[in-house]
Amino acid sequence: MTTTEKNKLKKLIDKHVSIGEQIEREFMDNKAYAPGFIFRGEKKYYDAWQVSNVVRYIKNNGFNQYKPQDIKTVVASNPRYYGPRIEINRSIHIATKETQKEFIQWCIGFNDGVTQC
Repeated sequence: MTTTEKNKLKKLIDKHVSIGEQIEREFMDNKAYAPGFIFRGEKKYYDAWQVSNVVRYIKNNGFNQYKPQDIKTVVASNPRYYGPRIEINRSIHIATKETQKEFIQWCIGFNDGVTQC
């Protein structure tokens, strides 16, 4: 292997590592919108993005009768005894499901519905 080929290979490896770090950073940012959730497996990045996208949408656009200026906090939480849910201002539950899987499916449907409008 020539020096030029080694340099090209090193650049490709460095670029690959950089992309991986960027993906992990984005995952951690998305996960911050969903404390208490455990994202695992091949779809963990996708699932975390879906949940965070719902939270960001509600924060920016409101939900039902709640206008964006009325909303102080929006959190997707996963309390131990009540099941995963989205809370507005820590008191209004707008989506509570039995399991995390059901909740993520609801988030996917919500995001799909928002983009269809």
